[in-house]
Amino acid sequence: MNNFSEAMDWLLSHRNHGIKPGLERIEAVLERLGHPERAINSVHIGGTNGKGSTVTYVRQIMQQAGYNVGTFTSPYVVQFEERISINGSPISEEEFTAAASSVREALERVNHPYGPATEFEILTLIAMVHFANAKELDLVIFEVGLGGRLDSTNVIDPLVTAITNVGQDHMHILGNTIEEIAFEKAGIIKGNAPIVTTVANDEALSVILRVAKQKKASVSIVHDDVSLQIDQLDEEGSTFTVKTEQSTYSALTIRMRGAHQVENAVLAIRIVEELTSHDDYLVEANAIRKGLELAFWPGRLELVRSNPQVLLDGAHNPEGIERLSSYLQTSVQGRKLHFIAAMTVEKDVQQMLEPLLALHPESITFTSFDHVRAMDPHAIIEQVPFKARAEVNSHKAVQHVLREADDQDVIVVVGSLFLISEVRAFF
Repeated sequence: MNNFSEAMDWLLSHRNHGIKPGLERIEAVLERLGHPERAINSVHIGGTNGKGSTVTYVRQIMQQAGYNVGTFTSPYVVQFEERISINGSPISEEEFTAAASSVREALERVNHPYGPATEFEILTLIAMVHFANAKELDLVIFEVGLGGRLDSTNVIDPLVTAITNVGQDHMHILGNTIEEIAFEKAGIIKGNAPIVTTVANDEALSVILRVAKQKKASVSIVHDDVSLQIDQLDEEGSTFTVKTEQSTYSALTIRMRGAHQVENAVLAIRIVEELTSHDDYLVEANAIRKGLELAFWPGRLELVRSNPQVLLDGAHNPEGIERLSSYLQTSVQGRKLHFIAAMTVEKDVQQMLEPLLALHPESITFTSFDHVRAMDPHAIIEQVPFKARAEVNSHKAVQHVLREADDQDVIVVVGSLFLISEVRAFF
């Protein structure tokens, strides 16, 4: 491969191989590559919602403490290369091409019966090669792509593991019950790494505790181990005080909106505290304060316009929708609501929309996005028992709602992060 365009074409040519849970292919290629994942100090973060935000909080805190931090996240919102970043700066085209060339050569030399690699497996390999080759890199935070147990990222040996929550998402792959999904999420637990979690569901938590006991991993349940007092919660973010066994952090501030972001921030604090049990890391309270305040993750209750307000939120499962609904109940304050929504084909439309319908929106527009799994908005219209509009083109959908909304109204674009990425580009 001679350039970034060729590298991307090669990577995307594997998209039609779909999702193939399993570690055999990636482990075979990593062996051929000389196990770059073993050269990385890492944190592994899984869960249904809040993974990306928690990654961002931890990264910013560790950066403020003076460390160089890599992140592997998915999907992207601004540009594809952001999925592999160091200190928030995406991998360069030259670096991506070089790492992809190494991975391609290794793939071609591996003779195994597991079939062709998937796009996500290859991207994970590219990230590991890039991070292993990076100079003066102190830590890499890996976000689980899907599930955990059989996710491509689950070849690392992390210093700390975290699970944000367990909800009903990707059930066509992960299982039909909370317990089954929790088992897949708990697959990232390692015996030599503490597990920190904000999981509150009793059924899911019992599975996590059982797996942790089997693997002899220490467990920190944040809701039990931390005292939290929310001092202020509004449209500009939150102020709160946290007391852990190690310290008390008073009047912390975050800019990301919603009570759920406070929970993600507290989880990040506990992850960092577990990291500091290793001699390689020293993080002062001021770094935690500054890191939380600086943290920003696009497409998570992100305000992109005023008069009318336009919020972008990548809520794409029932738990995410519930959190969005909870935020809007307290922040909209009698203003008219307009929803622009799009989702993937496996979603239960009625279940997804119920919390939003309870807010009595002024209008609902269903749209689409550029992905093979995007649901046809006209098909959604046929499923719902209420008045709604269908517009396949997401930019046209936004333009239409902007024309009809008053300045004091609130427009919420919600659903797949692929949709959020498209609409964010519009603004």
